Amino acid sequence: LKFFPGLVGGHCIGVDPYYLTYKAEQLGYHSQVILAGRRINDDMGKYVAENVVKKLIAAGKNVKDAKVAILGFTFKENCPDTRNTRVIDIMNELGEYGITPVVADPVADADEGKQHYGIEFIDISTVKDMDAVIIAVGHTDFMSFSMSDIDSMFASGDNSSKVLVDVKGVLDRKSRMYLAEQGEYAYVATLEAFKDAGIDESYLENNEVGILYGNDSSAKAVVQSHELIVEKKDTTLVGSSAIFQSMNSTVS
Repeated sequence: LKFFPGLVGGHCIGVDPYYLTYKAEQLGYHSQVILAGRRINDDMGKYVAENVVKKLIAAGKNVKDAKVAILGFTFKENCPDTRNTRVIDIMNELGEYGITPVVADPVADADEGKQHYGIEFIDISTVKDMDAVIIAVGHTDFMSFSMSDIDSMFASGDNSSKVLVDVKGVLDRKSRMYLAEQGEYAYVATLEAFKDAGIDESYLENNEVGILYGNDSSAKAVVQSHELIVEKKDTTLVGSSAIFQSMNSTVS
């Protein structure tokens, strides 16, 4: 199964599990896993909004009255239905910080958005001079965006002053340019490593791949530990000394 990031709205996953847990509790069973999943999904709007605020601060922007655009409002991609959309959670949480975002959604039912949420969608061509852009829904219309299209939505300035949050992961990974200098180095090194190893995009999409980043002192311990596990097929053989040597590596 392929799973993708994003907000979980609608009725099937967003509401129906509560019916199941309600009935289960009547029978004396407490569905902690189901409820934990719902709590996580229900908090995602707040999580996204808080991260936008943190990134605005890091970019040197004034949070109050920051210009923020949200692309997409429906509860899922390529569907006009806005009922039980969780994008509204992002808007409400941003409002707590004094931010009133504009929303552009070429697919959403405009009348429904105005009637149920009091929101008037703007034309996406008018999204300009933004401090932050949030891609909240994976509409096909958004899939074709190039980074130059995205860049035209921001106020002028270098990339460090622009906040882009791709909730649905719709942008091509190779095209992402809003990286710190260290990230750019890691990105280029990763591409070269994949090329040397003969790993292409189709392999990454069809297999679980872990990437180990580390400096010279830690990378050696990571590689040696990995080789030992592969050879003996037993993780218990990796001692604490190897673990401590590799602790400043990052697994991605």
